[in-house]
Amino acid sequence: MTPSQGPRDRARHDSGLLDIGGVPQWVILSGEGPPLLVLSGAGVAFSRMPALFAPWEAAFTVV
Repeated sequence: MTPSQGPRDRARHDSGLLDIGGVPQWVILSGEGPPLLVLSGAGVAFSRMPALFAPWEAAFTVV
């Protein structure tokens, strides 16, 4: 994957609880550039592994 070639947005670092399909979900946005949606399986909490995605945050907004 390569980042888009357009102008860069400011880096985003935000988190919060969203209701998605009637189920509360903790969502974290971090980085700059186009969004990269990271999906996990049941019971996997990526919120405890920010270092895993840190290298991607320069090119993408990790969701």
